[in-house]
Amino acid sequence: MRPNTPLLFALALSLPLGAQTPAEAGTHFQGQLRHRPRLAFDGRDTAHTTRVVDRLARQDQPWSRAYVHLRNVAENQQAVDHRSTGWASQPDPYGVLYGQEVRNAHIAEATAIVAWLYSQGLDPSWRPLPRLPGQASADGWVRQQAARSARTLERMFDRWPVQRGWDVLHRGIVAAESLQRGCAAFDLLAALPANLRPNLRTAETRLGNLAADMRRWHFTVKPWRNNHGIRIASALGTAAIALNRHDRYRWNRSATWWHRPSRWMRKAIRELHPTRRTSDLNYQMGTGACAEGTSYYHYSADLYLPFFFSYTRFLRGNGVPFLRSNTVTNPARWMTDLRLPDGRRPMVDNARLLNDVTPGFFGSRTRRGARSQADQAALLWDWKRNNYPGIGGRQAGWLLAAHDPSNAVVGAADALRGPRRDASLFLGHRGTAVLRTGWNPDDAYALVVAEKNRTRRRGGGHDSVDNTAYTFFARGDLITLDPGYGGW
Repeated sequence: MRPNTPLLFALALSLPLGAQTPAEAGTHFQGQLRHRPRLAFDGRDTAHTTRVVDRLARQDQPWSRAYVHLRNVAENQQAVDHRSTGWASQPDPYGVLYGQEVRNAHIAEATAIVAWLYSQGLDPSWRPLPRLPGQASADGWVRQQAARSARTLERMFDRWPVQRGWDVLHRGIVAAESLQRGCAAFDLLAALPANLRPNLRTAETRLGNLAADMRRWHFTVKPWRNNHGIRIASALGTAAIALNRHDRYRWNRSATWWHRPSRWMRKAIRELHPTRRTSDLNYQMGTGACAEGTSYYHYSADLYLPFFFSYTRFLRGNGVPFLRSNTVTNPARWMTDLRLPDGRRPMVDNARLLNDVTPGFFGSRTRRGARSQADQAALLWDWKRNNYPGIGGRQAGWLLAAHDPSNAVVGAADALRGPRRDASLFLGHRGTAVLRTGWNPDDAYALVVAEKNRTRRRGGGHDSVDNTAYTFFARGDLITLDPGYGGW
């Protein structure tokens, strides 16, 4: 039978231009997965949720410190609408703008976590949730808080307009954090039961717009191959999980071409893959240290580790083995190798003294969530010895979930005298050597920097290597130190 060409042509014209095609349907990332939550917590892992709720009900440490911080933020801090801040007239306008958006997103995130934990049965006797007048339960108050969190997301600045120039371009590194934290809030709000859950349609649109801009303009920071691209890619990967069925893309509408979660994730994996040559993460961390130094390690890992943790849980240990890789684990161990006797990290390259929050992300029971139990024990030894830095700060929500060590890991960590058998370490290919009398707070310590080859070449504008720079620490105090990074 010959085809009726006029009829086929007429049928083609009759199809609505906005109809979804099979190619458009393929823009989801793991679209068959619909459970909530799926970032810090996993709705399928009820055993983990029960452990966290029980720890908080008993006021166990350090988890209760995280909860106290989240409650304080949720109850005492107010988001500030970007339209009322006067950011455009400031010397660093987009730094001011996105910095406030990060604070707003943290408020939304903290509020959403408190609300979701309540929906899981947590109303701790040691700090009961507020009640609205005349109400016996906290339902009304939690509903109000969830709605407030959603309104914060609805009002977020949802663009990264790189076409406006340098002031915008170099602040994408900050905007990335607002995207990741906003996605964390959205995910928990979407997990609430219907009687507590607010309408999230506008919130999803805002987050999708910001993710689309970051996917569109990522190529502008790619040549730097540093923490700018790493943080943006980490936020994109987080958005791909949180908004995995985001459905704005239409082939015939160019404004929607960047609204594809599958492409967000593809970009995240390309830039953060542990072994690929195209990977910015591998470029910076491939020697087992961060070429940008200790502070910029931290200002990369604070976004890529939450993404890796969520990705590993979401895919149940399948996919790219980020947290098991040498590229991710060795720099974390390098930071513990360098620890001062008081637990802080020394200044290497453009850096400041800092408390390292990242070991807490390696303590989960998630399949393929760490390279080995030995790594988990060493990192836990360090984090616990330092009194769990970050557990009462902006990373509280992620660390509340990620810090879930098995009894075997806790026992192994408690049996250690230090994160390595030897106190003095010569880390030649990482460009550092540490001499110690031991791992205790009153021991003597000397650090010498001698970077070469890739560790020296790949730091870019954040490197500022001072070879033969040294740090002395003894009797509980610093004696000499590298001058560090101007302004810090």
